[in-house]
Amino acid sequence: MPNNYNERHPPVSFRTIPKIMKFLEKEMQKKPEIFFSVHDVARDIVERMAKGDLIDKKSDLALRSQELKNRKTELEIEMLTQRLAFRSGLASASVKLKPITINQIPENNENIRSPYDESNKRLQCIECGCLFGWKNKDEYVEKMGELKQHLMLKHDRQFNALEREVIDNLTYEGDST
Repeated sequence: MPNNYNERHPPVSFRTIPKIMKFLEKEMQKKPEIFFSVHDVARDIVERMAKGDLIDKKSDLALRSQELKNRKTELEIEMLTQRLAFRSGLASASVKLKPITINQIPENNENIRSPYDESNKRLQCIECGCLFGWKNKDEYVEKMGELKQHLMLKHDRQFNALEREVIDNLTYEGDST
């Protein structure tokens, strides 16, 4: 058991550079009620460091930076999973097919669909499903020409017999939906 004060509280002495001395003096001036001298400030820093309460600012910033990078990565992964879920939801969405009008059955026993959708009053390309709708009679006439041009440019063909018959017999009945 230590008997005297020096054995119970051994003195520590060290030399420092002027820059650190100025720092210690500024710290002492910030809290004059706690620190009476530069030695008190130095002792406080050494004691906090020994207890583990004093954390190096650089390592603290590095730790915070790493936490933020990890959070960013987590958010990116979450965003990608949401995108994939959205895309898979689109892929599995049910498609409502339009009613098919069959006017004739050719010799090769293939059903030919009409390009006109009676329920929605619009034209649809049989090969690719491109829709042609209209809002008034002028657009109706324009869309007839667009369908013919679409077949020539996209599918390199003319109207077949059924398509020609449907287009010739079709009359304007109002706006398409």
